[in-house]
Amino acid sequence: MMDEMNSQTRNTQLILAGTITIVLAILYGLLPRTAGLNLFWSLLMLAGAGALYWHETRNPQDTEQIALVVTIFTIAIALQMLFVSTLTPALWLLAAAILGYRLFLRWRGNFRPKPLPTLALLLCLCALFLTWHEIPSSFGLTTTGGWTYMPGPYGQMGSMVYGPASGLGLGHYRQGTTFDGRALKGSILIFSVLIGGLMWSGRSANPRTGYLLFTLLLLFSLVHFSTRSGSLLYALGLIILAIALWRGRLSEVNDD
Repeated sequence: MMDEMNSQTRNTQLILAGTITIVLAILYGLLPRTAGLNLFWSLLMLAGAGALYWHETRNPQDTEQIALVVTIFTIAIALQMLFVSTLTPALWLLAAAILGYRLFLRWRGNFRPKPLPTLALLLCLCALFLTWHEIPSSFGLTTTGGWTYMPGPYGQMGSMVYGPASGLGLGHYRQGTTFDGRALKGSILIFSVLIGGLMWSGRSANPRTGYLLFTLLLLFSLVHFSTRSGSLLYALGLIILAIALWRGRLSEVNDD
């Protein structure tokens, strides 16, 4: 009984620490000359963090599903913001570490990743950090979405830093500027799908969920496909994932 109470107290403390860190990361990102989420993602993560804390304090038995969703998106945002030259990624990494540690404690002893799907998803994940596109024109490219390398804040020239490209402004990029997968529209969602996929691989690995994952990942590849290293490695990951799903389907047929 005492162990159960201690476990619940620790769970509540970790959720409180994680949600506070998420709020701090969002608020810090709103400061001038700092990298932060756009309005949509800021409001979405604030709502998610608030709902998570409310459920944990009012009805902790119903917390797991929303905690899983918030954890997945927090880890996805932390990965997408890696190497941003401000404090923002450190705060998101801290929030991801706190909520991820809580999830580890809940799933400890009941998480067994399947090798082939896990390899495929990790390849796709790594591919998002490699080059997908390059600007060939000396005039540059105008973009309205994502995070990417750019020559300083809008309207200014400077060293290559990360900056937000939201619908409220346009960014012009120099000739030869390269973009990794994190700069592409929908990248936060794809990071979330990949993180969720890794959790799917280690828990149930339900084939229907795998087909949905594959479809979403394939759509992202078709929209942003190129012959650069990131896109090609991502395609390799998709091929391996398709093989894993096919093998899983064959084993189901044989079992029947």
